[in-house]
Amino acid sequence: MTAPSWLWIVFTLVGAAALTAIRTEVPDVVLSDWNMPVMTGIELLEELQKNGPTPTFGFLTTEGSDEMRERAKNAG
Repeated sequence: MTAPSWLWIVFTLVGAAALTAIRTEVPDVVLSDWNMPVMTGIELLEELQKNGPTPTFGFLTTEGSDEMRERAKNAG
């Protein structure tokens, strides 16, 4: 497997802006905070899933509960 010769990082602070960036840039991987203004990370993933295949998705958060883990797991 050959490593790509480039790396593109897009950073947003608001979930809705992330949605636009992901739809525009079509990344291979998304690393999202769970708690963002306007749209949470899980809402971002669920919105992306409405329109077909989604990139590999991971969450970061300083908060955690069994309910949050289960919701993320169920979302894919």
